[in-house]
Amino acid sequence: MSEEPKETINETKFQELFLHVASWLKSDNFDMCSTMFFIDFRVYRELGHPLTGAPYHKVLDDTEPKSVIYAAMVPHKIFDPPIIALEAAGAVRFEPGPDFPLTGLSSIESAKKRGRAVAKFFTPLRPANYEVFSPEERAVLDSVSAELRPLSIDQLVEKLKTTDGWRLAKHLAKIPYHTAILPDGEVQASEEALRYGREVVAKKLGGLYTVPCSPTRHNLPFDGQMTVWV
Repeated sequence: MSEEPKETINETKFQELFLHVASWLKSDNFDMCSTMFFIDFRVYRELGHPLTGAPYHKVLDDTEPKSVIYAAMVPHKIFDPPIIALEAAGAVRFEPGPDFPLTGLSSIESAKKRGRAVAKFFTPLRPANYEVFSPEERAVLDSVSAELRPLSIDQLVEKLKTTDGWRLAKHLAKIPYHTAILPDGEVQASEEALRYGREVVAKKLGGLYTVPCSPTRHNLPFDGQMTVWV
């Protein structure tokens, strides 16, 4: 199995992937990073290594119900330098977007000045240089991009929320690249594993067991109790 990438990135590939995504995704840095997350993790799944090596962290910020943030974010200390370099080279222009609640991954200066994170919107001023990618990487990049381009932002968010790596991580925790090899959607256990699990729980609880259910904590459409056979 491939080793988990260290928290360093290939800045050249990161910049070119960024320009690639910005050429068709007209959105903020939250959605930009989430889209790059899908590509990096798919390359890892298909080729055994990520495209850029960037660390992605789960963001689920519901402090303001009207502007809940779901994202896979690259921390600003890693995201900002290569993007600022692109701007300095005249390759991209960006401007502040609407304010968002502070997530904990925002820049310290922004937090000090405003107490809030600021989303940025990007306009690429040159096409991506695809020569920095290997033919195999380019093939995966093109395949994933073809899947993601037709999606609306809401559809992108829904796709992110069903990704096992994002779903299993805690808020602000780094999403391990190794989770890219998990099946899409809910992880399925074998019947043998389920049977063994039922036997272990049955010894502890004795067959039928009534558990309290909360729609908030258990992601269920009802409240009250549920009786399960273990």
